[in-house]
Amino acid sequence: MLSPLEFMVNLTMSLISRKCDSLRRESIMPLRKVTKWDGCAWCGEKETSCHVLWDCKIAAETWKELGLKLPGWTNSYPDFLDVFWKLRENAKDIDWSAFATNAWCIWSNRNLYKYEGRCKPTKVLASEAIRYTQEYRHGNSQTIQTPRQPPQLGSQWRPPELGWYKINIDAAVIKEEGSYGVGVVIRNEAGCLMGAMSKKLPFPLGPMEVEARAAEEGILLARDLGLSKVIVEGDVKTVMVALMDLDPDTTPCTIQKVMEGAKRRL
Repeated sequence: MLSPLEFMVNLTMSLISRKCDSLRRESIMPLRKVTKWDGCAWCGEKETSCHVLWDCKIAAETWKELGLKLPGWTNSYPDFLDVFWKLRENAKDIDWSAFATNAWCIWSNRNLYKYEGRCKPTKVLASEAIRYTQEYRHGNSQTIQTPRQPPQLGSQWRPPELGWYKINIDAAVIKEEGSYGVGVVIRNEAGCLMGAMSKKLPFPLGPMEVEARAAEEGILLARDLGLSKVIVEGDVKTVMVALMDLDPDTTPCTIQKVMEGAKRRL
């Protein structure tokens, strides 16, 4: 089972990974003769995720202010995730919660400057990263000191096996508004909440189709949280059978595409 620290780091690095993909797309736009500025908002150098979060002077000063024992080397990586994995392999004593939080602060500061013209000093960024990390640890320690009772979900709920996570989904059709809502709750074998979400979408779908979308949203949430060993539990048997791929020929055509996409992400 993921520890709270691993959970937070995985989530932060997952979000940063999406930003890396975004910067990759922006970096090839000039090659395709699409006019868009691809320089660093702070120094004008070519902007990659590694430059923004590691090589740029602003990033380097922020890491120095944070006081982490980070090794120095001549960097040749375009993606910050490559730096992250190299550090994971070679630097064992890094405070990973502070590392992930500081990376998030640097990226947020980049967006603040690029889109609003405002920039926080590096000392402020580092102090915010430290404060956010301390708040996280304090909240987590308070939670750990309080005995956790498994949620009262009724006699039908059963915990998953050790190391696995259960995704409970629910869906509702709002006929009057021509919309539907989905809800997702993810818990571990002890019944502790790992993540939750709800969403309302303006599409007129039937109950079975809405349940299929709820399953897809639950799997996407688990993936964003770095949870790979998951099982899905819902009320519509047809959707659950389709997810298990027990009999593909019986999957209704109205949910086939959604189920195919959901299963690829499991």
